[in-house]
Amino acid sequence: MNIEIKTFSTLNAEVLNDVFSLEELIFDKPYSKEKLLREASVKHHLLVLIAYCENKPVGYKIGFELSSRLFYSWIGGVHPEYRGKGLAKRLMEVQHSLIPNFGHSCVRTYTENKYKEMLVLNLKSGFDIIGVYKSDHDEKQTIMLEKML
Repeated sequence: MNIEIKTFSTLNAEVLNDVFSLEELIFDKPYSKEKLLREASVKHHLLVLIAYCENKPVGYKIGFELSSRLFYSWIGGVHPEYRGKGLAKRLMEVQHSLIPNFGHSCVRTYTENKYKEMLVLNLKSGFDIIGVYKSDHDEKQTIMLEKML
C-alpha cells in the first residue's frame, strides 16, 4: 500500500473537501464543512495531515495549539477500507514529530468510550488517561488523554 501523508496549515477548499469526504464516511454525525472551516480558521498552529493512496484521501488528523505548552489533537479518522493497516498510528507519529516545531511539549486528545480502537492506540502510543467525564445532555463518556513529547 503506497500511502503519502501531506501536511497543511490551512483548510483551503480542496483540503476541506478531502477532510469532509472522510468525515462523512467515518462518523455517524460528521462535522459540517461550515463547522470544520469555522473551527480551523480561528486556531493557532493549525496542523492538518491527510493520508492519500493513489491521490484518494484515506485518512486524516487535525490539531492545533491550546496553549504555549499544549497541542490539541482534535479530530481524525481512517477510511473504513484502510483500517487495520497502521495508518492511524502513522498519522499520529507524523503529528507528534511535527508538534515540537511549534514549541509544544505535550499533546492532548479526547475520545469517546465507544471508539475502543482509538483508545487502545492512544494508550499504546504513550498517552495517559487524565480524566473521564460524562456530559449532562447525553449518555456518552469522554476520555481525556495526554502525552508528553
